[in-house]
Amino acid sequence: MELFINTKELNNELNKVQGIVSRASQGTIYTHVHFEAKDSTLTITATDNKMTLISRCENVRVIEEGSLCIKGKKILQIIKTVDGENTHLKASGVKLQLHSGSAKFDILECRDAWEFPQTRQLDATAKITVTSTALKRLIDETVFAISDELERASLIGASLEQCTNEEGYPVLRMVTTDGNRLSISETSFEGDLSDEITNILNNMLIPKSALLELRKLCDSSGDKWIINFGTQEAEFQCESTIFQFLLIEGHFPDYNRILSTLNLTNSAIVNRRHLQSIFKRVFAMVNRRDLSVSFSFSEDFLEISAENADFGTFKEQMNISFEGEELTIAFNLQYIQDVLNALREEFLRMELGGNISPCLVKNPDSEEAKFIVMPMRIR
Repeated sequence: MELFINTKELNNELNKVQGIVSRASQGTIYTHVHFEAKDSTLTITATDNKMTLISRCENVRVIEEGSLCIKGKKILQIIKTVDGENTHLKASGVKLQLHSGSAKFDILECRDAWEFPQTRQLDATAKITVTSTALKRLIDETVFAISDELERASLIGASLEQCTNEEGYPVLRMVTTDGNRLSISETSFEGDLSDEITNILNNMLIPKSALLELRKLCDSSGDKWIINFGTQEAEFQCESTIFQFLLIEGHFPDYNRILSTLNLTNSAIVNRRHLQSIFKRVFAMVNRRDLSVSFSFSEDFLEISAENADFGTFKEQMNISFEGEELTIAFNLQYIQDVLNALREEFLRMELGGNISPCLVKNPDSEEAKFIVMPMRIR
């Protein structure tokens, strides 16, 4: 294998695969990336046996076709340091010569290409298209509510389904929960999920690790993602990038039952940035092992209060628009903070029942995202 490639482009493509390489156990082939030079393309593949990322660099000057496995972290460290506009790669057995600018490297941490696992051929039964902007929003508005408790199999991934929104249009809906909060995000899409794949998704979840990698790829890829589903895995493709991952077996809880029982008789319109500013001061006060914070709603004001037995107390008021009966309710500060970070509008709507009832948070003028947060006991 021998080729010349633009250094910046190579660096960009290697950056994409680092999240997968960094998860690999030391001493395994998964710490390596697979380079294959063919025609005028360099294909870079990384896998940890659950997630696989394939990235293609086009318009490469290939002198000799071939393939080689190269230590993933090491090759990226080198490419980040060189200053040549182009990089020359030449393989000799399981060694790689790299020349860029005035720098020359002889890299020994290579392995034969045949040692690298074969890329799966996805048996796709459905295909849909989602914009990169919409996919980022779906992930940002849900991923934080996925449970990290591995023994809770039905909560350690995101549920994905096709449904009809309140206006009667088909939407793609992503739902997550950790048992204390629930996040729902919807977006329009092109295509259709077959009944077969719908039944599969009813019993499969998208793992959190895959969503986090996909979110990073959204910032470095094109405008649209083509999504394929198989019986046990999914594939997201955007221009020259293909991301495949295994789905998790698990049946997501019936969240519609929770929605149907909500009795929300009180409503507050709150300035999101102002509330975030108050939260910065609250975090300076509270004990990180006890993030209980009280919210007292009245006609014109919301008072945020917190208590730290070792340090003292905190109170601050902000103006709001409120309809309903005055009430005081406690929430986990981090849960509300996560919602504030996910939303982008200037204002948010908080809909409440009593002080022991769940709270629904959303944008005042949109039903695309909804967040339900369970209250804590008021001390």
